[in-house]
Amino acid sequence: MTKCHSVTTPLNPNVKLDKISDDAKPALPQLVHEYSAVIGSLNFTTITTRLDLKYTVYELSQFMNNLSPIYWTVAKCVRGHLVSLR
Repeated sequence: MTKCHSVTTPLNPNVKLDKISDDAKPALPQLVHEYSAVIGSLNFTTITTRLDLKYTVYELSQFMNNLSPIYWTVAKCVRGHLVSLR
């Protein structure tokens, strides 16, 4: 994440996070594991220091069993937001 672009908001208001259809191609198992690890670390961050990320992490955590590439991209943007605040 050291080479990522900084973003000013954790969640772009133009991005609509909806459940993907059941017939869509499932995500790779290693991506699901990495996504859940990122969501877990973001959840810990919201509990301890960053309450402003709580809504975004809540929205992203709803899709842990039905992962799509858009959710992974948004999770990386949230991490980029945290990196840009250093």
